[in-house]
Amino acid sequence: MVLLVDIKGNIEITEEILKKNFSQLTKNEKNPINFVSHFGTYDYGKNSVVETLIRNEKSWKENFETFSKIEKEIWAFETQTNDICLSFNGFDYSLDHFKRLKLLFNLSNSFFFHLNLNDIETFDSEWAHIIQFFFVLGIEERTRDNSMKTDMHFVVHDNYLGKKDFEIQKEIMEKIQNIWALSLEYLGQKKNPISFEIEESFSFFFHSISYKDLEKEKFSEDTKDLKQKIVNLNDNLEKFSERKFSNSPKELKEKIEKFWKESETLLFLPLLNREDTEIKGLINLYQTDILFNQLWQISNEVIKNWTTLVNRGKLVDNFGSIVSDFLSGLVLQFEKSLPEDFANDPRAIRKIQELSDMVRQQIISLFTRQILNLQTQALDKFKDLLLSIISDTKKDFEFEKKLVMEKINSWFEEKAEKIIVPEMQLTYQGARKELQNVLIEFAEKFKESPVVKLNSMQKVEKKNI
Repeated sequence: MVLLVDIKGNIEITEEILKKNFSQLTKNEKNPINFVSHFGTYDYGKNSVVETLIRNEKSWKENFETFSKIEKEIWAFETQTNDICLSFNGFDYSLDHFKRLKLLFNLSNSFFFHLNLNDIETFDSEWAHIIQFFFVLGIEERTRDNSMKTDMHFVVHDNYLGKKDFEIQKEIMEKIQNIWALSLEYLGQKKNPISFEIEESFSFFFHSISYKDLEKEKFSEDTKDLKQKIVNLNDNLEKFSERKFSNSPKELKEKIEKFWKESETLLFLPLLNREDTEIKGLINLYQTDILFNQLWQISNEVIKNWTTLVNRGKLVDNFGSIVSDFLSGLVLQFEKSLPEDFANDPRAIRKIQELSDMVRQQIISLFTRQILNLQTQALDKFKDLLLSIISDTKKDFEFEKKLVMEKINSWFEEKAEKIIVPEMQLTYQGARKELQNVLIEFAEKFKESPVVKLNSMQKVEKKNI
């Protein structure tokens, strides 16, 4: 088993890890790799199904406690049908959650949604936003490639009422058709009207599994039956070739990393039940999360350019005024892009403040490093000016030294003023005093140097002649 995406959103797979855990990647023949995803919260029975599919039972048992309950992690393991199975725990409305779902969509031919019988009643509020997210991704994909099609399996656990698969199918499909219509409506508002039939992009399968604690034997039979259905689907459905990947570890690693990077960019999805205040709040939070990440990435690019310049020992021209405009523009852009009814919400205000604080921390770091660069430049200038005094035998060193120190102090203050960002209450006074002390100390040492002493003796000799 391999941890594909950790809780922080890092992908750290290597070619060696892939080779070690997936036998298909060590074979010489060019057999394509097929991904299948299982999604649901850890206590819904997902792992009971997944366990029957895995090839390496030892690895499963060793890692079970780690991966079975931790949300936001995506684990990958090899199945008995030579697929790579992706397992994802989690059920929230965060940006991280949807990024992981988009990665699963880009990789997988088949999705298994694990829910329990009671979820059918609350489907519109609990599952609808997940299904709609996949629908919109599927529709957008089909506009680029009309051959693409995705399998969606709904595995209903804890079927204590003994409902047949066709009964479950009828109940869920009615809800799915409504979600599909809303998805088309949403995309039609963005682009030209879309008239895809749902069957053009998705195939649906429905499975039920008995309540484990009440009917252990029936549960075991249902699980084995589902496993056989999955095996049969792999054997019979030619369309699996649509999203298969090279069995080259290098190419597969690059593909996964590419899809994960693409997952950073998410279209905003309006959740269903828009009139519901709580759901509407979640919609606004989701959009705010996306906006936050977009503006943070833009800020990072700008700061990266400034950092490159500062790392070379240089200063950013008119840094203070540029940063001032940048900060105010960033906040203004955030406020303008927020939903109108969410702009004054405390959660939105906190997000704006969080972004501003993060950027300001980087600005403080850049300010400090530029002041250090300025001190270094000032000392270099001071050295050059002292040397020019020594080279002119007619000048009095002590008198000229004071003039030079005043000149350097004025130069430092003039440059430092342009680095100050007014609204950030930064100051360079401590650095200026520190520089003054360094200049005095250096001047004293310089005065005692052999070059200065020799120069003084030559001036005395000239006076005596």
